[in-house]
Amino acid sequence: MKNISIDGVSEGRNILYEEKAPFSSATQWIVILGGFILAMFYFLQFFFSLVDRSPGRETIRLMVVVLYSFIMWSFLGMKFRITDKSVEAVMPPFVYSIPLSEITGMRTIENIQWQAGWGLWVWGDRLAFISMHKDAVEVGKGKGFFKKVLLTTRDPEEFIDMVNRYTQNKIKFKKTGGKNVLKKINQTWA
Repeated sequence: MKNISIDGVSEGRNILYEEKAPFSSATQWIVILGGFILAMFYFLQFFFSLVDRSPGRETIRLMVVVLYSFIMWSFLGMKFRITDKSVEAVMPPFVYSIPLSEITGMRTIENIQWQAGWGLWVWGDRLAFISMHKDAVEVGKGKGFFKKVLLTTRDPEEFIDMVNRYTQNKIKFKKTGGKNVLKKINQTWA
């Protein structure tokens, strides 16, 4: 994982396309309401002495509010980008980069089930960036620990088309039938 630079260049790469991860309004309200409840709980306890005010407990309560805020900032800051050298999933302050040369195929996955949860998930050799339970892009990799990376982009088929469009001179993909599956020429994708 790498840090993100602010000037539109990620680790010396030009950003060709970037989109914020889609979030349902229900998800956004859950996150905001949860943070508000935690902050109010801390505020009421701190200023109205409803519970024991020992320094250790106050510190723990404050740490819970700060940790929740950091996690939600990271979750709501999720975005996906295509650079001239890679496809990247950003969940601040981290970036997971998939070099274009390692991509073996891309396809759409229909409707991620609610049991999958939200956020960053690891399932065996799969890494998933889930912002919403909807169709997603599955990127196959030839190297590395994670062989498949799942991205919940706004429009999975359009995202795959953009990767193909932006990389047409570097990596040749061809469309195969079905639900917009791309394969690297002369390589298998299972």
